[in-house]
Amino acid sequence: MKKLYFILFFFIISCSTPTYKTGNRVDTVINADLQIDVKLTYGTPKGCKANLTVLNKTSKSFNSVYVEVTIYDERGVNIDMVNFSVGVNPQETVIRDRTFYKYECYQTNDVKITKTSYR
Repeated sequence: MKKLYFILFFFIISCSTPTYKTGNRVDTVINADLQIDVKLTYGTPKGCKANLTVLNKTSKSFNSVYVEVTIYDERGVNIDMVNFSVGVNPQETVIRDRTFYKYECYQTNDVKITKTSYR
């Protein structure tokens, strides 16, 4: 009976543990004013979450920071994108996230910050 419980426990644990394929699941853009990082993580039970961090390295406020994030499959095909628009004060770090609901993280291979602008 103990063997049956052990096998059942092992099966449940192994099925619920997410595994990533090899690939780049982080991207960073750094300039004189801002550092922008994005990382893919498992989010809700369905989908893949893009976690965005924007660091303002200046003493100026930026009312509009626009960031476009694109995910790619293992063949390098653009499969989805999300965008963020945030304001960031001097020396402030802003953290936001969005979920790609059509794809699980295991279906992605790469994430890139494909467009940025700020004012």
